[in-house]
Amino acid sequence: MTSNDLLKTFLDGAPFTMYFQPIVTDITGQHVMGYEALLRVPHPTEDGYIDPQILIQTALTKGLLVDLELIILGKVATILSQATSMAGSKIFVNVTMPMLQSPEFVHMLRQSPILRRCVFEINEMVPFTLDVAMNALTPLVEMGCTFALDDFGAGHTKLFHAVHLPVDIIKLDRSLLGNNASRHFLTNLIELLLSIRNVRLVIEGVETEEHVRHLQGIGVVGRVAYQGYLFGRPAEVQEPEERDVAVA
Repeated sequence: MTSNDLLKTFLDGAPFTMYFQPIVTDITGQHVMGYEALLRVPHPTEDGYIDPQILIQTALTKGLLVDLELIILGKVATILSQATSMAGSKIFVNVTMPMLQSPEFVHMLRQSPILRRCVFEINEMVPFTLDVAMNALTPLVEMGCTFALDDFGAGHTKLFHAVHLPVDIIKLDRSLLGNNASRHFLTNLIELLLSIRNVRLVIEGVETEEHVRHLQGIGVVGRVAYQGYLFGRPAEVQEPEERDVAVA
Protein backbone atom coordinates (compact mmCIF):
# COMPACT_ATOMS: atom_id res chain seq x y z
CA MET A 1 0.00 0.00 0.00
CA THR A 2 1.15 3.54 -0.71
CA SER A 3 1.49 6.16 2.02
CA ASN A 4 -1.67 7.80 0.64
CA ASP A 5 -3.56 4.52 1.03
CA LEU A 6 -2.31 4.12 4.59
CA LEU A 7 -3.42 7.63 5.50
CA LYS A 8 -6.85 7.13 3.91
CA THR A 9 -7.26 3.87 5.83
CA PHE A 10 -6.52 5.68 9.07
CA LEU A 11 -8.77 8.66 8.38
CA ASP A 12 -11.58 6.30 7.32
CA GLY A 13 -11.64 4.84 10.82
CA ALA A 14 -9.13 1.98 10.89
CA PRO A 15 -8.59 0.71 14.46
CA PHE A 16 -5.70 2.24 16.35
CA THR A 17 -4.61 2.75 19.91
CA MET A 18 -2.32 4.92 21.97
CA TYR A 19 0.67 3.64 23.86
CA PHE A 20 2.05 5.54 26.83
CA GLN A 21 5.67 5.90 27.91
CA PRO A 22 6.52 7.09 31.44
CA ILE A 23 8.46 10.26 32.19
CA VAL A 24 10.20 9.99 35.57
CA THR A 25 11.60 12.59 37.93
CA ASP A 26 14.47 10.59 39.39
CA ILE A 27 17.16 8.31 38.08
CA THR A 28 15.72 5.29 39.89
CA GLY A 29 12.56 5.51 37.79
CA GLN A 30 10.31 5.22 40.83
CA HIS A 31 8.56 8.59 40.58
CA VAL A 32 6.45 9.12 37.45
CA MET A 33 5.50 12.68 36.55
CA GLY A 34 3.49 11.73 33.48
CA TYR A 35 3.27 9.73 30.27
CA GLU A 36 3.80 10.57 26.62
CA ALA A 37 0.99 9.39 24.33
CA LEU A 38 2.31 7.63 21.22
CA LEU A 39 0.24 6.58 18.20
CA ARG A 40 0.11 2.88 17.25
CA VAL A 41 -1.77 1.90 14.06
CA PRO A 42 -1.76 -1.80 13.00
CA HIS A 43 -0.62 -2.18 9.39
CA PRO A 44 -3.57 -3.40 7.26
CA THR A 45 -1.53 -5.79 5.09
CA GLU A 46 1.70 -6.48 6.99
CA ASP A 47 2.76 -7.52 10.47
CA GLY A 48 3.47 -4.75 12.93
CA TYR A 49 2.48 -1.10 12.96
CA ILE A 50 2.48 1.73 10.45
CA ASP A 51 5.31 4.16 11.09
CA PRO A 52 3.51 7.20 12.55
CA GLN A 53 5.90 9.50 10.69
CA ILE A 54 4.56 8.15 7.38
CA LEU A 55 1.03 9.09 8.37
CA ILE A 56 2.09 12.49 9.70
CA GLN A 57 4.24 13.43 6.71
CA THR A 58 1.59 12.30 4.24
CA ALA A 59 -1.12 14.19 6.12
CA LEU A 60 1.07 17.27 6.07
CA THR A 61 1.56 17.14 2.29
CA LYS A 62 -2.18 16.52 1.77
CA GLY A 63 -3.29 19.34 4.04
CA LEU A 64 -4.88 16.85 6.43
CA LEU A 65 -2.53 17.17 9.38
CA VAL A 66 -5.05 18.86 11.68
CA ASP A 67 -7.65 16.19 10.85
CA LEU A 68 -5.19 13.49 11.86
CA GLU A 69 -4.21 15.29 15.07
CA LEU A 70 -7.85 15.81 16.08
CA ILE A 71 -8.54 12.09 15.74
CA ILE A 72 -5.51 11.29 17.91
CA LEU A 73 -6.47 13.85 20.55
CA GLY A 74 -10.03 12.53 20.62
CA LYS A 75 -8.66 9.05 21.32
CA VAL A 76 -6.49 10.41 24.14
CA ALA A 77 -9.53 12.12 25.68
CA THR A 78 -11.49 8.87 25.56
CA ILE A 79 -8.67 6.92 27.23
CA LEU A 80 -8.22 9.53 29.95
CA SER A 81 -11.91 9.47 30.76
CA GLN A 82 -11.76 5.70 31.30
CA ALA A 83 -8.27 4.99 32.68
CA THR A 84 -8.36 5.15 36.47
CA SER A 85 -4.77 3.91 36.61
CA MET A 86 -3.55 7.22 35.15
CA ALA A 87 -5.79 9.47 37.23
CA GLY A 88 -3.87 12.59 38.16
CA SER A 89 -1.00 11.93 35.76
CA LYS A 90 0.08 14.47 33.19
CA ILE A 91 -0.31 13.19 29.63
CA PHE A 92 2.08 14.56 27.02
CA VAL A 93 0.64 14.83 23.51
CA ASN A 94 2.48 16.01 20.39
CA VAL A 95 0.86 18.87 18.48
CA THR A 96 1.84 21.13 15.59
CA MET A 97 1.29 24.86 15.29
CA PRO A 98 -1.53 24.48 12.70
CA MET A 99 -3.36 22.33 15.25
CA LEU A 100 -2.92 24.95 17.98
CA GLN A 101 -4.22 27.63 15.62
CA SER A 102 -7.33 25.69 14.61
CA PRO A 103 -10.78 26.53 16.00
CA GLU A 104 -11.46 22.77 16.12
CA PHE A 105 -8.72 22.39 18.73
CA VAL A 106 -10.27 25.07 20.95
CA HIS A 107 -13.69 23.49 20.50
CA MET A 108 -12.35 20.08 21.56
CA LEU A 109 -10.75 21.60 24.67
CA ARG A 110 -14.08 23.11 25.63
CA GLN A 111 -16.01 19.91 24.93
CA SER A 112 -13.50 17.66 26.77
CA PRO A 113 -12.23 19.45 29.89
CA ILE A 114 -10.24 16.33 30.77
CA LEU A 115 -7.76 17.39 28.07
CA ARG A 116 -6.63 20.16 30.43
CA ARG A 117 -4.57 17.39 32.04
CA CYS A 118 -2.49 17.20 28.89
CA VAL A 119 0.86 18.81 28.31
CA PHE A 120 0.89 19.75 24.64
CA GLU A 121 4.33 19.13 23.16
CA ILE A 122 4.95 21.65 20.39
CA ASN A 123 7.00 20.14 17.60
CA GLU A 124 8.44 22.00 14.63
CA MET A 125 7.36 19.68 11.85
CA VAL A 126 5.59 22.77 10.56
CA PRO A 127 8.03 25.66 11.21
CA PHE A 128 6.69 28.76 12.91
CA THR A 129 7.84 32.22 13.92
CA LEU A 130 7.82 33.50 17.47
CA ASP A 131 5.02 35.97 16.69
CA VAL A 132 2.81 33.24 15.24
CA ALA A 133 3.44 30.99 18.23
CA MET A 134 2.74 33.72 20.78
CA ASN A 135 -0.54 34.63 19.07
CA ALA A 136 -1.62 30.98 19.16
CA LEU A 137 -0.41 30.07 22.65
CA THR A 138 -1.39 33.14 24.68
CA PRO A 139 -5.18 32.56 24.62
CA LEU A 140 -4.67 28.83 25.16
CA VAL A 141 -2.54 29.47 28.25
CA GLU A 142 -5.33 31.73 29.51
CA MET A 143 -7.67 28.75 29.08
CA GLY A 144 -5.42 26.73 31.38
CA CYS A 145 -3.39 24.77 28.82
CA THR A 146 0.16 23.65 29.60
CA PHE A 147 2.85 23.44 26.92
CA ALA A 148 6.22 21.83 26.36
CA LEU A 149 8.79 22.51 23.65
CA ASP A 150 9.68 19.18 22.04
CA ASP A 151 13.00 17.88 20.66
CA PHE A 152 14.99 20.94 21.73
CA GLY A 153 18.61 20.78 20.60
CA ALA A 154 17.84 19.16 17.26
CA GLY A 155 16.64 20.37 13.89
CA HIS A 156 15.48 23.97 13.57
CA THR A 157 14.53 24.57 17.22
CA LYS A 158 15.59 28.10 18.10
CA LEU A 159 16.98 29.25 21.44
CA PHE A 160 14.73 32.30 21.51
CA HIS A 161 11.71 29.98 21.29
CA ALA A 162 12.93 28.28 24.47
CA VAL A 163 13.50 31.66 26.10
CA HIS A 164 10.29 33.44 25.13
CA LEU A 165 7.52 30.90 24.52
CA PRO A 166 5.10 30.36 27.44
CA VAL A 167 6.15 26.75 27.99
CA ASP A 168 6.57 25.03 31.36
CA ILE A 169 8.66 22.13 30.07
CA ILE A 170 11.49 21.80 27.56
CA LYS A 171 12.24 18.31 26.25
CA LEU A 172 15.87 17.81 25.20
CA ASP A 173 16.32 15.72 22.08
CA ARG A 174 17.62 12.15 22.38
CA SER A 175 20.46 12.91 19.97
CA LEU A 176 22.18 14.88 22.73
CA LEU A 177 23.06 11.61 24.47
CA GLY A 178 24.55 10.14 21.31
CA ASN A 179 28.29 10.69 21.78
CA ASN A 180 30.82 12.49 23.94
CA ALA A 181 30.70 15.67 21.88
CA SER A 182 26.91 15.92 22.00
CA ARG A 183 26.90 15.06 25.70
CA HIS A 184 29.29 17.92 26.37
CA PHE A 185 26.87 20.18 24.51
CA LEU A 186 24.02 18.73 26.60
CA THR A 187 25.81 19.67 29.80
CA ASN A 188 26.26 23.28 28.68
CA LEU A 189 22.71 23.47 27.33
CA ILE A 190 21.19 22.31 30.61
CA GLU A 191 23.19 24.88 32.56
CA LEU A 192 22.15 27.63 30.14
CA LEU A 193 18.45 26.79 30.16
CA LEU A 194 18.26 26.44 33.93
CA SER A 195 20.00 29.78 34.33
CA ILE A 196 17.54 31.70 32.14
CA ARG A 197 14.21 29.89 32.59
CA ASN A 198 12.26 28.48 35.50
CA VAL A 199 11.21 25.41 33.54
CA ARG A 200 11.30 21.65 33.96
CA LEU A 201 13.75 19.94 31.62
CA VAL A 202 13.10 16.41 30.34
CA ILE A 203 15.98 14.45 28.81
CA GLU A 204 14.69 12.06 26.15
CA GLY A 205 16.28 8.82 24.98
CA VAL A 206 17.77 7.61 28.28
CA GLU A 207 18.22 3.95 27.37
CA THR A 208 21.42 2.60 28.91
CA GLU A 209 23.32 2.56 32.18
CA GLU A 210 26.04 4.49 30.35
CA HIS A 211 23.55 7.31 29.81
CA VAL A 212 22.75 7.28 33.52
CA ARG A 213 26.42 7.40 34.50
CA HIS A 214 26.93 10.36 32.20
CA LEU A 215 23.98 12.23 33.69
CA GLN A 216 25.21 11.49 37.19
CA GLY A 217 28.66 12.70 36.19
CA ILE A 218 27.48 16.09 34.95
CA GLY A 219 25.46 16.69 38.09
CA VAL A 220 21.97 17.03 36.66
CA VAL A 221 20.38 14.23 38.71
CA GLY A 222 17.56 15.75 40.71
CA ARG A 223 17.35 18.80 38.45
CA VAL A 224 15.72 17.26 35.39
CA ALA A 225 13.27 14.51 34.44
CA TYR A 226 13.96 11.54 32.18
CA GLN A 227 12.27 9.53 29.45
CA GLY A 228 13.54 6.42 27.70
CA TYR A 229 13.49 2.63 27.47
CA LEU A 230 15.53 2.34 30.66
CA PHE A 231 12.53 3.59 32.62
CA GLY A 232 9.77 1.98 30.59
CA ARG A 233 8.80 1.13 27.04
CA PRO A 234 5.61 2.48 25.49
CA ALA A 235 2.65 0.27 26.41
CA GLU A 236 -1.13 0.26 26.39
CA VAL A 237 -2.95 1.38 29.50
CA GLN A 238 -3.62 -1.50 31.86
CA GLU A 239 -6.04 -1.16 34.71
CA PRO A 240 -5.19 -2.91 38.03
CA GLU A 241 -7.78 -5.63 37.47
CA GLU A 242 -6.22 -6.39 34.07
CA ARG A 243 -2.74 -6.82 35.54
CA ASP A 244 -4.02 -9.12 38.29
CA VAL A 245 -5.66 -11.64 35.99
CA ALA A 246 -3.82 -14.96 36.12
CA VAL A 247 -2.99 -16.64 32.82
CA ALA A 248 -3.44 -20.41 32.82
